[in-house]
Amino acid sequence: MNKKSSGILSFSLLATTGLALAQDATQVEEIVVTAASYEQSLREAPASISVINENDLRSRNVTDVLQAVRETQGITLDPTGGGSNRSSVSIRGMGRDYSLMLLNGRRISASDEVIQHSDFRFDWVPMEMIERVEIVRGPMSSLYGSEAFGGVVNVITKPAAERWYGEVRAQQGGLPGESGGEEFNASAVAAGPVSDTLSLTLGGGHFSRKDLSYPGDNRTPALTLREGKRGSNLILGSSFRPSQQHRFDVDYYRTEEDRSSYRLDTVTGAEIIYKLNGDVTREHSALSYYGDYGRVNSYLSVYRSEVTSLSEPADPRVPPSSSPTQGQRNDAVDGRLNVELGARHMVSLGVEALTQYHIHTSFKGGEAKADMLSLYAQDQVSLSDELKLTLGLRSDRHDTFGSELSPRAYLVYLPSDNLTIRAGYGHGFKAPHLKYTTPGYESGRPGYDLAANPDLLPEVVDGYELGFDYSYGAYRFNAIVFNNELDNLLVSEELKAPVRVRGQVVENGLTRRINVDKARITGAELMFTAALGYGFDVSINHTWLDTENKSTGDQLTDRPDHSSNVRLGWEGGDGWSAQLRGNFVGEQFLLVGRGTAAVMTPLPRYALYNFSLGKAITRNTTVRAGVDNLADTNLLDESELFTFAERGRYVFMSLETRFN
Repeated sequence: MNKKSSGILSFSLLATTGLALAQDATQVEEIVVTAASYEQSLREAPASISVINENDLRSRNVTDVLQAVRETQGITLDPTGGGSNRSSVSIRGMGRDYSLMLLNGRRISASDEVIQHSDFRFDWVPMEMIERVEIVRGPMSSLYGSEAFGGVVNVITKPAAERWYGEVRAQQGGLPGESGGEEFNASAVAAGPVSDTLSLTLGGGHFSRKDLSYPGDNRTPALTLREGKRGSNLILGSSFRPSQQHRFDVDYYRTEEDRSSYRLDTVTGAEIIYKLNGDVTREHSALSYYGDYGRVNSYLSVYRSEVTSLSEPADPRVPPSSSPTQGQRNDAVDGRLNVELGARHMVSLGVEALTQYHIHTSFKGGEAKADMLSLYAQDQVSLSDELKLTLGLRSDRHDTFGSELSPRAYLVYLPSDNLTIRAGYGHGFKAPHLKYTTPGYESGRPGYDLAANPDLLPEVVDGYELGFDYSYGAYRFNAIVFNNELDNLLVSEELKAPVRVRGQVVENGLTRRINVDKARITGAELMFTAALGYGFDVSINHTWLDTENKSTGDQLTDRPDHSSNVRLGWEGGDGWSAQLRGNFVGEQFLLVGRGTAAVMTPLPRYALYNFSLGKAITRNTTVRAGVDNLADTNLLDESELFTFAERGRYVFMSLETRFN
């Protein structure tokens, strides 16, 4: 048995020791909204869902949504590429471009897809504002359309408060030595009523992260492994309730940040400072109406979500034209009705009008746009008290790619109070990016221009899953198997190779995107939680993936075959708490080389261990300290082929307090 496998086994044995001491615990019914667009119990929801609640967020060193969800079953990290050393979310191996991010059920601009190698969609709001994060695994295009190809991550903020409260949190951390990477985060929020009908929310924060240098790099300044950032955010909200049946919400979120990193000048070899994806601005504004009429409730929202990046290099030797302004904006109107028809039907009817803008200086007029009109219907039918069938269908009309139908069928069987059995099918689609079909876009690949291809077809997926969830007192266990069949996948085709003289590009090559590949992703997910007694609890989840590119017979790249997360927690007396967590990532493959010389190359397995200790010093104030990556695992020591970075041994301390 190798050392890493032994470590995984030892940690799992430690976590599960003492199960005989487990005690019964009262099960609190969790309510979710993402699977069906209305509130229902997690147990009856027609989807595979994981929920990260406020306590989960507080107990870890979490500063953005990516850190919050990365230890969830079915979630792995997907490198954003381009030498950025950043990572993004992949749900069931579907890749970063195939998960839809929502903020209170409204889509936010998917910067991963538009701005090359970016990770801007994970820190729209401070953690203090978040009530919970719901992750739906599997195609959800029947409700949410394009981008919900592989799943949905829905960030749900805290509702308007019935009385005033405030929260303040500050976190400081860093890596020993002179490798950089120090972080500081501080945020505050206050909310409460100003009258019987009006409530207000005000929040904001500041965050900073210094450049993280390559380990062992003694040059001054050291080359950047991960760029630094500095910024601030603002949250304004109001909720007006003229009566019990009507509520109007106004929300505004704004984040400004600056990012910079060191790179080598390709001509002189000198180290220069690039403002890599610098001056990033995120804005989300919404006006929403909620109506509750007993058996009928309604929702209407008009909103705009935008992210832009002005990438001007700080060094004057770099021409500004090499880093154009780029970004994405969504303008949307989304409305629906949920109607109880008798005792056995809950019907949802919805319409969404969406205009997406791709902002880029290479487009004529500085932007390209696409309009989409969508209609959807869903019926959750209670065939009996124990058996519920959900049928859904969405029609999307895209002004470039025509119409696409997305059906879905899901069965939930509740044979007892302890057991839930699920089975479902969903069809998803994803429209190609505007940059692939609009003439004039400059490729993000060094040395290449991008030719438009107006004949592209949407990528599609047919997903199937079967699983069960069993709970008994302090124990819970679930197991799910799934299979996704993908078609019309986009790949890059080289039309002309770049011309190089002495290693320098003197004439760009030309590429375009084409629909070629078929692929299959089969997998299984396991999860186990238990209260062990004496204040201890344990949670374990594991994801197995088996992938195939049906055109080549190879595995799909950047998909670990196995990934596991283990957590051992403790709640002691006098406000003490602690947790030990392990994250284990199995073998994955990377395509090394170009063209016919490219070779599928395995990357080694690795493990990360984290520890934290907390103390509630008053009823409302908690301090917490800990170490992430206890073993100081450096992926570049494991293999120089890793395309994203894991931070080294990181020591942190945080203080949070609440006023009410």
